[in-house]
Amino acid sequence: MRKLILLLILLVLTAAVSFWLLGIENDKTLVIFSQAKTRASIAVKFADDPRERARGLSGRDSLDQNQGMLFIFEKPDLYGFWMKDMKFPLDFIWISGNKITDLSENIPYPRENSYLNLPKYQPKEPVDKVLEINAGLVEKYGIKIGDEILY
Repeated sequence: MRKLILLLILLVLTAAVSFWLLGIENDKTLVIFSQAKTRASIAVKFADDPRERARGLSGRDSLDQNQGMLFIFEKPDLYGFWMKDMKFPLDFIWISGNKITDLSENIPYPRENSYLNLPKYQPKEPVDKVLEINAGLVEKYGIKIGDEILY
């Protein structure tokens, strides 16, 4: 009986580590941008605590086409983002409440290993959420300032 319990625990831990290593996350939801012409569905990973927000998407080789990371903050502010350890370009969607207030498109990733002068990207007004998606999706889906998001 004891061996069976240990075997089950080992199996569960192995599965959890495998999912983590493969990048399969279990806390995704859809974010839909209300558009006059288009609706975009993005599967998101939440970054809602300081550790997850600090790590962000750094170190990943890529994102699937309609995936992203939604950074959630406790209060609106002019949060700054940079592209440290990024390997692909992004679009930033700056959100206050459920409304898109600013867009930063085609943010390049650093081409060299120097992080001394990386630019910092900020919204024009305080936000409480930031969605990072693959570069070019803002244009592809016609996402505009003033659009609303639905969860």
